[in-house]
Amino acid sequence: MWPRVVLFVLINSAPVFAQTVPDFSGVFLETETRGHYRNRAWSRQPDSPLLLEIEQNAYFLRVIERQNGSQAIYLYSLDGSPAKNETPLHGQSTDRVHFKDGSLIIRSEVTGDGRDHEIREETWLLSPDLHNLTMEPAFGTPVNPAVSLIIPTEIYARQANLEAALEEAAKTSSMDNCVPSERFPVTHSRRFPGGVAFGGTDFRQLGWTEDFEVSLTGEFFTNLRILPTPGGVEFRRNNELATKIAGSLTLTVRPVIRKEPHWMGSSASMVTGGWRFTDALKDMRFHVLWAGSKPRDLGEIPATLETSSYRKGFPLEGAYTMDVPAEDIPITDNLEVHILSPAGVQLGCMSGHL
Repeated sequence: MWPRVVLFVLINSAPVFAQTVPDFSGVFLETETRGHYRNRAWSRQPDSPLLLEIEQNAYFLRVIERQNGSQAIYLYSLDGSPAKNETPLHGQSTDRVHFKDGSLIIRSEVTGDGRDHEIREETWLLSPDLHNLTMEPAFGTPVNPAVSLIIPTEIYARQANLEAALEEAAKTSSMDNCVPSERFPVTHSRRFPGGVAFGGTDFRQLGWTEDFEVSLTGEFFTNLRILPTPGGVEFRRNNELATKIAGSLTLTVRPVIRKEPHWMGSSASMVTGGWRFTDALKDMRFHVLWAGSKPRDLGEIPATLETSSYRKGFPLEGAYTMDVPAEDIPITDNLEVHILSPAGVQLGCMSGHL
């Protein structure tokens, strides 16, 4: 669901209904996003699902949207009159809604917050059994209303109540669960040039995203190779089998923040959607542990923050580095990195091994 925002104009007038209209009232949890890119369809389960509380009567439609502790309230008039709303980036949105063929269409004109004058449309449609809610977006500008952008269709499933929806959302949220690092199949011998990219995770709230890229480096990786075997893989250094880590590893976490919208192709992407390091990413904390055949909880590890810019005029970049004790840890054991806010709230977690 687009961040649409905080109401500025209340509804007046009586509604005019010339047709039987669907009732969208209920609690819905986002379960799927899907779309097309270069004529190829894609679908995925959101790792930070949105939760919607919808109330509808003869006069208005009210939506409370939640994501990882953040929320916004949207109110739309059902008599066709416009509502002036403010977006999370402090732009202005003029919204009109109408019903057509059993669906609800929301048309928005958005200005400000670094964007050109944008026109958006979103169509809401309930499934025949009223269990699923589909939100199909459209996007354009006055100059080219047919411009094609990558904005996913969102699918929501009806929930029994708010408490059940919040519990279900927590099961899949990357805020509450460790994201496994992706490893590609090993088909030939290869080295680790100084270290390994461990993976990434993100923390999303309405209007912005924090992203964290994690890597491991250290002397241990010098001359280390990974090779395919009939039973999987093995590690060797100077032709000798390596089964355990020696010494310590250097863990690096690079955090960035991005305001929404960040739709590919939008003129806003370069202005408001670019990744940045800001003061909001300072004083972060990290809880690290080894899990597997030789578990070891290292607790919170002191981290050093360094900031720099690629060149003059470029955005500031930041990186936290810390030493992770790893002596005699089996190479196949998992490393868990819990990323915490300055207040100790978990924002994300990565888990994986070499």
